[in-house]
Amino acid sequence: MRAAAATYAALVVLAVVWDAVAPLPADAEAARVLADLDPWAALAVMVLGAVVEEVAIRAALWRLLRPLSAVSRVGVSAIAFGGLHAVSDPLHGLYATAAGVVLGIARERAGFAPTTAAHVAINATAWALS
Repeated sequence: MRAAAATYAALVVLAVVWDAVAPLPADAEAARVLADLDPWAALAVMVLGAVVEEVAIRAALWRLLRPLSAVSRVGVSAIAFGGLHAVSDPLHGLYATAAGVVLGIARERAGFAPTTAAHVAINATAWALS
């Protein structure tokens, strides 16, 4: 649980700093879309989205990257995570790559479950604050 909390705290700091430097237009659009949903549906989207991303990036892809070094696993998974988010906005992709480094380090040091919990928590926080 401590690993999830530390990862979540690092993601919050990253998000606050990033938002101060370069607010993400994609986040504003996502907030508008989620605002139109029932609150429970919006929360489900945020939670399920994080879980699906973690399964795809830090479970399935991570398994394929197992023969590589830890630095390579973190780097490749962060780039894949950023690329997934760059579809909505290239700036969002850059932010997600940085967040992917934090999540990748957490995955390497603490495992899949704490990383997924932190990702769910940061998504839910972003939704709650939007």
